[in-house]
Amino acid sequence: MCVCARASTCDAHGAGGQGSGLSSDNTSGAMPVPRRAAPAFAVARALAQPFRAVAASCRAAPSLARAFVQGTPVRRLGLRGGSDSAAAAGVRAMTGSAAAAPEAPASSAGNPLLAMDAFPLYDAVTAEHVMPGMKALIEDAEAALGALETRLAENNYQIECTELLAGLERMSDRIGRAWGVVNHLKAVKDTEALRNAVEAVQPMVVTFNLKTSQSEAVYKAFKAIKESPAFAGLSDAQKRIVENEIRDAQLSGVALEGDKKARFNAIQQELAKLSTTFSNNVLDSTKAFTVRITDKEQVAGLPASALGLASQTAASKGDKDSTPENGPWIFTLDAPSFLPVQQHAKNRELRETMYEKYITRASEKSGAAVSKTGDILGQVKSGAVGKRQGIGMLFKRFTQKLGMGKSKSLDNTPVIDTILALRHERAQLLGMRHHADVSTASKMATFEGAMKLMEDLREKSYDFAVKEMEQLQAFAKG
Repeated sequence: MCVCARASTCDAHGAGGQGSGLSSDNTSGAMPVPRRAAPAFAVARALAQPFRAVAASCRAAPSLARAFVQGTPVRRLGLRGGSDSAAAAGVRAMTGSAAAAPEAPASSAGNPLLAMDAFPLYDAVTAEHVMPGMKALIEDAEAALGALETRLAENNYQIECTELLAGLERMSDRIGRAWGVVNHLKAVKDTEALRNAVEAVQPMVVTFNLKTSQSEAVYKAFKAIKESPAFAGLSDAQKRIVENEIRDAQLSGVALEGDKKARFNAIQQELAKLSTTFSNNVLDSTKAFTVRITDKEQVAGLPASALGLASQTAASKGDKDSTPENGPWIFTLDAPSFLPVQQHAKNRELRETMYEKYITRASEKSGAAVSKTGDILGQVKSGAVGKRQGIGMLFKRFTQKLGMGKSKSLDNTPVIDTILALRHERAQLLGMRHHADVSTASKMATFEGAMKLMEDLREKSYDFAVKEMEQLQAFAKG
């Protein structure tokens, strides 16, 4: 959920919470926010007003601490712990800047995505708020970037380090907060409208990231700071931030020109789309699987909380008479449903089925094929699916037979292949051997060191792993 300027190291660029292109951060395991929770947000906001500044300071402090430990530029933290004024005040205190806090865009009236509350207004934000809200924030930030670049050029790129950092932080902080809210909602309360809104706005976010990270004026200003006598007087944390900014700008393609820069930026846009596609496939694959159980013996061992949730799920899918005690129960691959089955269910077949479906989500084994009519009717008759669910399956098959419905592949294999190819091409454009060099450029590790560590671990653990596997197999047979 970052609005980071590291265009070379962040594939998602706001695909947020959704993973780096080869992973998905809690897109399937998060419990959806229930509708009845909405009033709780309002109550929390009301209670939080007197403690707004305290909340901001407490939430901002860990992010700032990580920045100085990990070398993350302050402007990239995407602080979301409180009002902008409070969070920005914490940044200014750390950087020594007295710059004013950012003001809300003129077009933000009535848009909860841009509210300055201590906590995000998750209950109020809808898909309709995403485009106008993000567009207003990005336009304001781009105007601020243009003004900063003009000022830097007029002053021969001379500027105080703390002033430059504070200016860049103000520029990107509100975008990071708002985009983080959007992507969190998409992860836990996914809808088609919200997906469409994210896909429409994402290119704008990526473009802004690229403009910031590839700004030659900002890059020259950081280089001027490092080469100036004043650099010796900076704190160790400030020195590291400056050095990391220079490194990250280079990894973001600031030195590329012409066709190479155009191709680099096109790759960034494509990687962002692929990251979102990857996450959506995992989420859709997770949603696609359910198992309906009517026999009480088959849910033996499950705690009351798991049975209650399974009963609620069954009721939502048409089994209105379902009860936690007598079922029917419907289990899904969402973490609150999946994990209790793996931990407590005595039904080995149920555990195995759900585990296999879980680990093969969005793979070649989780295609979008629709069951045959006879199979659907058989499942309904046996109780494997409810009547309402069966009707939905039959309707989907009927529309696809007529060419009205389009079967979408959820297999992430080609997505991964494309991501790997684009990452390699991006590394080549930057003059590096492969993506591993790009990744480790901002880490303490090196590619060779990481490979040596993996081989050392393999060599020392392999014999023990074989013995443990044999023991596990013997236990399973016994």
